[in-house]
Amino acid sequence: MSLKVNLERLLKEHRLSLSQLAIETKIPKSNLAKWAAGANPNIMQLEKVASYFNITIDELVFNKKPSNEMEDLVNKMELHTGLYEISIKRVIKK
Repeated sequence: MSLKVNLERLLKEHRLSLSQLAIETKIPKSNLAKWAAGANPNIMQLEKVASYFNITIDELVFNKKPSNEMEDLVNKMELHTGLYEISIKRVIKK
C-alpha cells in the first residue's frame, strides 16, 4: 500500500476531510492534496500526520505494523533445559 491509499483510508475511518486534517495538523491543505495525488511528502509533515493518527510513519506510508521486539525475541528463543536459565526484564526509564 502507498501513502495515498493509507491516507485515504485513515481519512475515511476518522471521518475527516483534507481540510480538517490540514487544520488539525497545521499542514497546508495543498500539501496534503499533493500527497493524496501521489506526491512525496516532507518528512516533518509526515511525522505530524502520523502523530495525529497515533501511528508510526511506517504504518502511514507502508501500512507496516510496528513489531513487538520483545515478543519477536521470545518467539524465536529456543531454550535447552538443564543448561541455561535466561531471564528477560523490561527496564523502565525514570
